[in-house]
Amino acid sequence: MLKQLGFVSDLEGKIGGMFCLMDEATGLMVIEPTKIGEIANGKKGQYTAFCREKATRLRENRANGHFQSWESRDPESDKWGGAISDGNHIWSFSGLTEEQDEALMLMSAHSCGRIMNGAPHSYAEGSNNRIILDNDYLFWLPKIVFEDLESDPEEGGEGFDQNLPEDPTPGPFVISPITAGRYRPRPGQPIVKGL
Repeated sequence: MLKQLGFVSDLEGKIGGMFCLMDEATGLMVIEPTKIGEIANGKKGQYTAFCREKATRLRENRANGHFQSWESRDPESDKWGGAISDGNHIWSFSGLTEEQDEALMLMSAHSCGRIMNGAPHSYAEGSNNRIILDNDYLFWLPKIVFEDLESDPEEGGEGFDQNLPEDPTPGPFVISPITAGRYRPRPGQPIVKGL
């Protein structure tokens, strides 16, 4: 998705950063800060700290109705946009500009089916994120629909993740390092390799 973002926004030579995913209810990291792409400027530690800070600050402000770290940004205190809430998880990235960080998280959450069509624009209106508002095609990417293997009826589970919206025509299932071995496509869902 960094590549798609680079088509519509000048990444200024940056090609990566740090990503984390936080459980909104508990504040625990589902995915600890993880390097995405390459960080060639020696700021991995700084990006890790910003990534965590954005997620933590957004979680603290969810009681105030915030869905974006942009809503509590304070550049004078190094508090930036770049994290979003899908209602269950907080997606946070640091390494690009704050508009690019936020756009990447909206693209990722949307691609994974965690925010629905139209939602990226609603988020972007709050931050006036022109990357999202001016580039509808960013959301034509195939959606990844997850079914946790532990919920497989053949394995003693109850079937599809009941928290996912019903979609009578799911997009293609994307085989990637994230999905491989942990998730499987829905019945009849076409399979593609990588994004």
